Amino acid sequence: MLGVSSTGLANGEKPPKEKVTICHATGSDTNPYSRISVSEKSIIKDKGHGSHEGDVIPAFGEYPGKNVEKGAALLANKCFPLEIKKTGDATVLPGGTVNYSVVVTNLGLTKIPFYKINVTDKLVPLKPPAEPPTDLMPGESATWTGSLAAEGSFGDICGTSITNKARVSLGDKEDDARRKRSTSEDKDEPKRQPKSRTSSWTTNVLCPLDVAIAKTSAQTGVEPGGTITYTVRVTNPGPIPLPTSFLTVADPGATTLTPPAEMPKELKQGEFLDWTATKVLAADNALCNTNAENTASVTVMPPVNGQKPTAKRQNGGSWMPNYTSWPKDPVTAAATPILISGGTCPPVTPSSTPVSPAAAPVSALRPAGPALSVEKTGPARALRGGFASYRVTVTNTGGDTATGVTLSDSPARAMRWRAVPAGSTVSGTTATWAIGDLAAGQSVSKVVRFRMSTSASGRVCNTAVAAATGIESVRDRACTTIVAARRPATPVTG
Repeated sequence: MLGVSSTGLANGEKPPKEKVTICHATGSDTNPYSRISVSEKSIIKDKGHGSHEGDVIPAFGEYPGKNVEKGAALLANKCFPLEIKKTGDATVLPGGTVNYSVVVTNLGLTKIPFYKINVTDKLVPLKPPAEPPTDLMPGESATWTGSLAAEGSFGDICGTSITNKARVSLGDKEDDARRKRSTSEDKDEPKRQPKSRTSSWTTNVLCPLDVAIAKTSAQTGVEPGGTITYTVRVTNPGPIPLPTSFLTVADPGATTLTPPAEMPKELKQGEFLDWTATKVLAADNALCNTNAENTASVTVMPPVNGQKPTAKRQNGGSWMPNYTSWPKDPVTAAATPILISGGTCPPVTPSSTPVSPAAAPVSALRPAGPALSVEKTGPARALRGGFASYRVTVTNTGGDTATGVTLSDSPARAMRWRAVPAGSTVSGTTATWAIGDLAAGQSVSKVVRFRMSTSASGRVCNTAVAAATGIESVRDRACTTIVAARRPATPVTG
């Protein structure tokens, strides 16, 4: 029966020869290190390997290692002394340019002549550093740059990616031939370090669709029973052509909506189309002194996107581009409110403000320091469930600059904000604008819009407050009577 020794080996069995992978310094400019596996005995006892000062040998057993800390990256790079890292633009538009940067770092422990370093890219012409060094010292890096045009039709490149690879090597063809003829220092172990290293970068080709809409009218007022004419402008803000077949324009509050007489296949960046909308008002005096408001929208809806069909192109046609993004919700635009007045509307009764005596010159009335006044105006009446717009104006009526000026507005219970007022911050139900400094005589106005409650009635008021540093706050309010719209009488027939 075969016995077993205390070492765990069968009687007569020889212990295995342990191998260690090292980076052996060769002293060559074009092949500075050979990656070889040698026995521990060769390193420790025979000194056949590991005797060079630049050798990198990992620790094993009781051997502490050699140049381990300085050469860790070199060992990880399979003893090839150059590391390469390619980066570039993450995204590109069709027809755009991808810019690349290729960084090469010397991981070795000795300098490398710069002219021996070859950096190539099959797709991208690379430019070396403007002032290349004579030698690339240990730990130092050099950067090559290049660019590539994202060319091709939308149907071919939208939603795809561009991947390419840069490579770094050492030496020239003569050096390569010399390396092939050379033999390893370990006769039984061929050299196994790579001849070059590569790094890849991927850029995604984006095809985002975008759209903008604006609604305007040349009219500033309208009578009950009158008609308002609007222009609804749809614009492509870019960056790629927008097919008009993808567009749906709607205006629920309009009586009619007429598309352009000629519809091109697509809108290039900055191009626009105009729709004409009309709104016919009811001949109802309950609308008097209210605002006519309505909103148009445009929706972008490309046909089925995603993977291209596997069938071949028919009659030379191209596939639908794989658009990468577009507005998922309708894009809206509200027209400037138009006051309903005149015609059969009763005249607006002026407020009973006491008549003041002849005013003195403004300059004589101004106090020496800063002083504020605030004025709020709005419609006398508004429809239940409708909209009302108010203007708030703060003025520095003093003789010096007012600092830290703020303006705030709070809706009454029967009102709610139609939208957060532009440039304001809202806390609870109060909107506040940070005006800053107001010079003597300077004014700033803000417009606020509210929606009236569907159950409200009677007179409602809301208040605006202006304040500044070191000045008492001032306030003003505007009141509106909420009325229900009367339906036109049903004509009697028979």
